[in-house]
Parts: sequence; C-alpha cells; structure tokens
Amino acid sequence: MKRAWIVLSIIATVLGCKHNITEPKTFACGKMQDVFEKHAMPFIVAPEGVAMSNVDFATYCRSAVFDTSYTLNPKRAVAGENEWHLSPGSGLMISVLPLDGVHRPWVKNVTYKEAGSCQLGMNIYVKDLADLGKKTLKPLIFVHGGAWTYRKITGSLAIDALAPQLTELGYVVFSPSYQLIKGLDGPEECRNKSGGEILQDMRDAFAWVRAHADEYGFAPAAKVDVVGQSAGGHLAAFLMTEFPSDVHRGLLFYPVADFGSYLNLARTGGLDQRYLDKTSILLNFIDQKAMKQNGEQKMLHMVAEDPVMKALVQRNSFPEWVAKDPQNAPPAFIIWGTEDRYIPGTQVSRMCAAYAGKDVSDVSMTFADAYLQPGVNMCGKSKLHVLKGAEHMFDLKCFSRVFSGLVPDDFLWRTLCPSGNTLKDSEAKSAIQSGFKFLTDP
Repeated sequence: MKRAWIVLSIIATVLGCKHNITEPKTFACGKMQDVFEKHAMPFIVAPEGVAMSNVDFATYCRSAVFDTSYTLNPKRAVAGENEWHLSPGSGLMISVLPLDGVHRPWVKNVTYKEAGSCQLGMNIYVKDLADLGKKTLKPLIFVHGGAWTYRKITGSLAIDALAPQLTELGYVVFSPSYQLIKGLDGPEECRNKSGGEILQDMRDAFAWVRAHADEYGFAPAAKVDVVGQSAGGHLAAFLMTEFPSDVHRGLLFYPVADFGSYLNLARTGGLDQRYLDKTSILLNFIDQKAMKQNGEQKMLHMVAEDPVMKALVQRNSFPEWVAKDPQNAPPAFIIWGTEDRYIPGTQVSRMCAAYAGKDVSDVSMTFADAYLQPGVNMCGKSKLHVLKGAEHMFDLKCFSRVFSGLVPDDFLWRTLCPSGNTLKDSEAKSAIQSGFKFLTDP
C-alpha cells in the first residue's frame, strides 16, 4: 500500500549517493517526474469562462508524497486545488496501463463533509470540462485504500494513476476521503476514528455525489459505478450492499470483503501465517479502544460474542449480504493475486460463491477449490479474476528493470514488481481492462 513511497525513497537514496542533496523532497520529486512522467500527455482545452488554475508537479508531489496531513484535506489544499486544474499526478507512468492515447484529466478538490473539526475532501476528475453541462457523463466513485489508516500516496498517486483511464471511458470520477482508524496519517482531527464513522463517511459521500448530478454532468437518475483498492475495495463493496438499487456495478481490487470469515479463521487457527499480523487492523476498525484495552486474542472472542461488535462484523461480511439476493445485487468484477500478503483468497472466493448463489452462512466454508482457479472464475453475473503469482497492488507497474542490481532480489520482486514479473504486467493490464469493460456494460 506504500510501494510508491518506497520507490521514491529508492530513487532518492540511489541517486543521492552521487549528488549533494540539500532539499531531499524537491530532489526526490524532481527525479520522480524525470523518470516516470509522460510529458507530452494530451489534454482537452477548457471552455471559456471556466475558473481554472495551475498546480505544478513539484508543489503537488511535495505535498501528496511527503505531507501526512495534506492528501484530500481541504484545510491544507495548495493554492488552486479548489478550482479546475490539470491533474499533476495523472501523467506518471506508474500503472500497468499505458497512457498512450489517454488524455490528462482535469481535477478539483471540494469539501463534501465536516465531521466536527475534520474536513473531508473529494477529488473530482473529468476529461472534458465542456461535458459538465451535457448530462452525458457516467458517475463513478473511486475509494482509496491504505488499511483505513493511510491517505498519503494511496489517496493521491494511486487514484491519479488510474483516473485518466476512467475519464477516457466517459466517467466523471469522484474520489472521497474518509476518517482514519489510527493516528499514523492524515490530519490530527481526522485520526483515531471508528469503523462506524468511516462507514457513515461513505454514506455521506455517496449522498453528496447523487445530490450534485446537475453540477457534474450526469443524469440524476443515473446509477453509480464504484471502484476501490484494498480497504477501498471494502468500502466500495459496502456501498454496493448499502445502496443496491443506486449502484450499477463494482470493480474491486484485492478487497477486504468478509470480516466474519477472516476473524473466524484467526480465532480458530485456520488463518495462514502470512495474514496473522493483519488481523489487528480489522479489530481496530471494529473498536480501537476495546482493542487497546483487551488485546488481540481477547478481542477475537469479543467480536463473536458482544452484540454491538458482532453486528458490525456481520455488516462488513459482504458475502452474506450478497447471498440474500444474488440475482439483484450489483454485479462485481473482483481481481486478486495469489501472492497477496494482505488479503487471503477466502475474502474473494466467498464473494464469488455468494454471487453464484451458494450458501455462505457457514463462515468456515472457503470455496477456494471452486473459485480460486487462475484466470477468470464465473460467479453468476459477476467475475473473479485470479492472477497467479501477483502481489498486493499488482496494478502498479513492475519497476524491477529500473532497480535491478541495486536492491536485494527478494525486495526487488516482492515489493517493486507486484504483478509477479515483467511479463505478468500484461496479465494484470488485461485483467484491469476487462474490469473496466465490465463496468461499462449495460
């Protein structure tokens, strides 16, 4: 979830050996732009009369990459971000998807909610500002990941990299922030919040988008598509189950989709070793205060017994919600890699089973043999694409060629090549493009 930060650190460290760096942030951002930006990316000129500004890449990068309280925080927005400007981060060639023939989108930041002193921002992306007055755009909400804990990188670069692909397909893309469960990132006033507060942020973001159809170029009756990565995939799936009649389809990248199954496996000893240290993240989402007071092992039993905690676990166990009416649930295209160190395969296999009409009430049933085969697994009207050998955040380009021989091989492939290897970048690209096509189908 923080690979982009790691890549930047490597650039600064490796090249810093040859330079006397007095401004490391400026240096790292400059090198990132030199190495990764597609400088000649086309854009559509704005119509006359539209309020516009310019946000240069250096200013954007220093804030979005290095400032923990900046990303999607209206209080810390740099000058011009509340007006339409060309997206500085969307020209970075860090995604497995090529930018050839893709236009740089326009973007601006708005405040969609105030939760006490915490202001929640939302970035809005569109290819052609002239389309805002035509009501022909399609609305899409793209939720950032980061373990419900981070915004930096995940709420900026990760979204910026894919936004041009979506605006090219005729979407107006809304990327909302949300409050965070721990005290590690984001503005101080938006930290250490509960999972319940985050879910309410998502409800409010969805309502804000629906209420601003006229302003942002889509029909008020239009259904909304949702996309999310990791924890953002969880929140996108939440929107699909919270507003099933208002959501068209969902594209879920390596989502946390089934709290009940995850915590049951952790409690009964069935969770793979590589996921055990991630259990605390889910427990903090449920009740951070109780987690601090009781510890992980006691909390694993509390969430199965305490009525309030149990209800929150069930609300975030999406296979059970889908299984209530799989034919009418908004269809999903789910993508997951077999080497994912954060998300167990059962999170997606049980979702696939629910869409296929299977009984998923027994949380110990994994359905792995039936729905975790490499390639496309059919799940009724939905699909699960399993990428063999792919890691978490496989949508990032493989950077192994850039840093080969400069870092240890294990770090090279597992951290800087999340798709598995350079050849598998094309498989990840194909899967994502299929997911985009799935979204645009009627």
